[in-house]
Amino acid sequence: MNLHVTMGATTPNLLVGAGPGISIGYEALAVHPWVVSATLDYQYGALTKDFDLSGKMHQGTLALCGMYYRGTDRLTAYLGGGPILRFGHLSPSAATSDSLWENNQVEKVGLKVAPGYRLFLGMRFHRAISLEVAVNQVVSDLQFTRRFGPQQTATYGEEVNLSSFSITLGYIWQLKRMW
Repeated sequence: MNLHVTMGATTPNLLVGAGPGISIGYEALAVHPWVVSATLDYQYGALTKDFDLSGKMHQGTLALCGMYYRGTDRLTAYLGGGPILRFGHLSPSAATSDSLWENNQVEKVGLKVAPGYRLFLGMRFHRAISLEVAVNQVVSDLQFTRRFGPQQTATYGEEVNLSSFSITLGYIWQLKRMW
């Protein structure tokens, strides 16, 4: 059993630009050489101009993945994948919020929670340092809440591709040795 903490960079997608990311994960040996991991990722970035939005975005990702590993105590390679759940919070700039209200009476912009999948390839050095590349595939909806009157609102969505590629460097703390 391991605790795996990583930091790295994520490529831009249609909604958010390139930015830093961190993750924390728990890994357990299921059956040699298969490992099951549960991770929570956080990514921060600036909103892109593709949707006429400016501001910042905080994204979170929950992942439950399986991985197959091979190697020695000095160098181990692994390959894995599994389902993910992406959620986020948009913080539009004041100018964007004002523009959305004046032109469309949009009072709130949000991101719908969406499922997807992750594929990754990594290496571990001396069972403590990790280098990993991952591809995340997620399609979600931007949700706009529009006010028509004091008691009338409507929410509509616009599909957005949140897929990304990331490179991370991590450290592994061994919680319990099984073999």
